Amino acid sequence: ICTGNTKILSFFPQVTGYNYQWAETSLGNIGGATGSTFSASTSGTYFVKVTSIANPACQPIVSTSRKIRVVNLPVVDFSFPALNCSSQSVSFNNTSTYDTDPADPVINYLWDFGDGTNTATETPDHTYGAPGTYTVELTVSYRDESCPASITKDITVTSAPVVQIANPDGKTSICDGNELVLEVPAGFESYLWSTGETTATIQVFTAGTYSVDVVQGCTISDAIIITADPAPVVTATATPNSTEQGGTVSLSATGLDNYHWTPRENLADSLAAVTDAFPEVTTTYTVTGTDANGCIGSATVEVFVTPENPYNVLHPDVFFSPNQDGVNDVWEVENILSFSACRVTIFDEHGVVLQDAKPYQNDWDGRSSNGKKMPAGVYFYIIRCDGFNGMKSGTLNLIR
Repeated sequence: ICTGNTKILSFFPQVTGYNYQWAETSLGNIGGATGSTFSASTSGTYFVKVTSIANPACQPIVSTSRKIRVVNLPVVDFSFPALNCSSQSVSFNNTSTYDTDPADPVINYLWDFGDGTNTATETPDHTYGAPGTYTVELTVSYRDESCPASITKDITVTSAPVVQIANPDGKTSICDGNELVLEVPAGFESYLWSTGETTATIQVFTAGTYSVDVVQGCTISDAIIITADPAPVVTATATPNSTEQGGTVSLSATGLDNYHWTPRENLADSLAAVTDAFPEVTTTYTVTGTDANGCIGSATVEVFVTPENPYNVLHPDVFFSPNQDGVNDVWEVENILSFSACRVTIFDEHGVVLQDAKPYQNDWDGRSSNGKKMPAGVYFYIIRCDGFNGMKSGTLNLIR
């Protein structure tokens, strides 16, 4: 019962010839409480003793007991977010206070959300299907819905802003190795993408599903599926695919919107789909570019060059001066670096081999094979190239 109220207790059967005494478990007999009923106004466990008038020596009969709990009226209150959107969950926070008793913990809650729905949950979440102003009522009571107290509050529910993930160019696909910009409108309180980023605009590099939660009082979400663009199929051909030194070869490529050939030396136009090449040596040409989707693709083609007789293009220096002044410090053979199959042997007037290298790297600095500096004078060389008959020989002058 609520504070200030009373509960009338009675017993049965009621018969004549007996005296009645009301009592409380912890207090004992209650003075003046000898009637057939008792008005309880404080908490306690009450019972009645019945004694025979005719046989007062007999033990009194004791009735069953009844527990009375006197409680304060609940102080009901609740709260909810200041901004709420339709079709999104609203969290109601129950802040009511009331008397507690571990022996009798029952507390009843009844929420009326003002849209024809209710719940008995202590702290509920609720979703409003349409914008508007709703009167929410919370009623709190004790066991058997005793001592109920209520409060009402109005909640305003607005339409959630529309948020849509988009690409500035309207693209929803991505090439392997490329990047794609995804964005939502600026001006929201906060952003959280499925990638963990917290800005209005992000860059993605692979296909997949991307989502974002934006907050403007309430949380609005959107997701987008980014698909993978197929890699371009690029072909590169050479017509003919072999030529003599200085000959002309037509390079041709398909499958791209733009083209870039490398190496670009000895090419008529390195940015054309079809161009002429004038290779001096066997060369692998690579063409790279992008297709209509911006996807990068490439292909290669090898052009074989029949080598000229190396003895015709190898021109050894007549002299060198290894004095470490940075000028002619090593003996060089012009064009030898293009002919790895050529062996160069250098020896003195007695036939002692001072240098023997294949390939020769234009690096003899006038020392013997054991590192000894050779004196100024005339030395001899022989050049032999695999696959070609004959040799090239002569003398060179070492100047100190």
